[in-house]
Amino acid sequence: MPPDFDDTKPVETASASWDGAEFSSGEVIAGRYKVLSLLGKGGMGLVYRVEQLIGGKELALKTIHQSFLSETTVKRFEHEARATFAVSHANIIAVKAFGLLDERTPFLAMEIVEGQTLAELLQDSGPLPIEAALPILIQVCHGLAHAHENAVVHRDIKPSNIMILKGRPIGSEGSIKILDFGIAKFSHREGGEIQCLTKTGEIFGSPLYMSPEQCNGDKVDQRSDIYSLGCVIFEILTGRAPFVGRNAMATLMMHLTDTPPSLSETAQSADFPAVLEQIVAKMLAKQPEDRYQDLDLVAHDLDSIINRRDPAELSQSIANSVAEQSSSLRIQPHNKRNIFLAIAAIAILPVVAVATILQPPKEKTKVEVESAADLKKGREELEIARTADEKKVDRTAELNEVDPSQLKAELSASGTTFGLKNHLVTAKMLEIIGSTKHIKNINLLGCKIDNDNLDKLAKLPLTNITLTNTNFDDSGAKKLAQVQSLCVIKANYTQISNRGLAYLKQLPRLTHLKIEGTKIDIDGARNICKKTTLKQLALASCHKITEADRKQLVKEFPKIDLILKGEYEFND
Repeated sequence: MPPDFDDTKPVETASASWDGAEFSSGEVIAGRYKVLSLLGKGGMGLVYRVEQLIGGKELALKTIHQSFLSETTVKRFEHEARATFAVSHANIIAVKAFGLLDERTPFLAMEIVEGQTLAELLQDSGPLPIEAALPILIQVCHGLAHAHENAVVHRDIKPSNIMILKGRPIGSEGSIKILDFGIAKFSHREGGEIQCLTKTGEIFGSPLYMSPEQCNGDKVDQRSDIYSLGCVIFEILTGRAPFVGRNAMATLMMHLTDTPPSLSETAQSADFPAVLEQIVAKMLAKQPEDRYQDLDLVAHDLDSIINRRDPAELSQSIANSVAEQSSSLRIQPHNKRNIFLAIAAIAILPVVAVATILQPPKEKTKVEVESAADLKKGREELEIARTADEKKVDRTAELNEVDPSQLKAELSASGTTFGLKNHLVTAKMLEIIGSTKHIKNINLLGCKIDNDNLDKLAKLPLTNITLTNTNFDDSGAKKLAQVQSLCVIKANYTQISNRGLAYLKQLPRLTHLKIEGTKIDIDGARNICKKTTLKQLALASCHKITEADRKQLVKEFPKIDLILKGEYEFND
């Protein structure tokens, strides 16, 4: 069996030995890249540090070793290139170009990143305390969620494919990079040995982290990545994957048949919040429909643990199961040795002053729930009350505005994706962002935005915008409708109504719209569904839309992927 692409990450390290390299230092390849050094070698791949002849930018150039060129390996390599090139996010390794070097040798030109993979961190320090692990995992969730929204499923999420970058504060945007999109392989470490399986067919992944449907060779979607990330979370927190068999095949069978152990019983020296146990258990459900359907919800619930929110503020998918366990939300650290080692390991990464401004916890809204039978209704009332409170409260005093010079520097250094969390987004800031000309994706989470100036983004080649948990409303929708390039809008838990949807309907390229937890009713949903370009509409937790309304929408608009109860499948 041929080896695979292991250890060919674009990681800035000391130059590797030139033994086996097919290009030498100083050589110009494809007429546009000058080889500077060899960064890494794997079973099938080579990674060179190169300099673009035009522009002088340094990149990591990945190729397949000549001895392993075949129709199958070239197709797999091309799949990785296209999958990674299709997404652009701060938490995903950026592919700048791909093609053929000499009419037969495929290459990827990627950004060079410097850091340490989660696998290396775990090997050096053992399991991480919750305080160190959750900010990392939230970043991974955001990156994968973006990939899923662009119809890309990773299929090989594992610790060695998650990198912690040097020079960025842990938890800040872009401090984590997801690597190796689209590579199909089986591999994992057990007791220092590598278990490898290579097979032509439908089964791809790494046995320790494979979903049951992967193990069966069934069709997979984004929920397979959610399962794999659940395995990674389990290992990060306990030091051991949830299923480890005698060999690769035994491990696959355990994924198919065995009940996952709890975090606490696996790491007996640690005490985990009950809500965290619930999150991981839901991610590891055997049936895809029983898992989380969207990694943005996982990120939301993990963030709820960090900020010690009321269980009622967790996603509806687990709120009921943890409603009576709020006392368990306080974080209990692992033993002192693990805390010391993890913090020491993370401390070797230089920290720069780009801290995310967190919103102070809000006073809890009280809703009386008289009995277990009223629990679901109570959760819905809590959400309605929370949304109403946010509409009334001016949060300006709680949120900070980014200094214009700092904002310009951040934008200049960023790629095509820019994001802010829990900030005040003023007209001046929107004007600065709108003048950059290169931003294609904007993520504003928990921000207070100037709705009347969203049209300042109209000059951008903007295709995706996220406005979740902001004060985005109908006036903002009217202005946003002037950003003619928009294809994807996520405005969950905002103040948009039917009137705002009518404005968004004017967007000529709108294909995906997520407006969960809003006051949209059947009339508004029906109106937007008449838009011929719309492919997917997410309406979960819209309390004005009844079960009868949902059935009617499905009947009337069979060609639109309607997400009414968190059943996420991102289709083109």
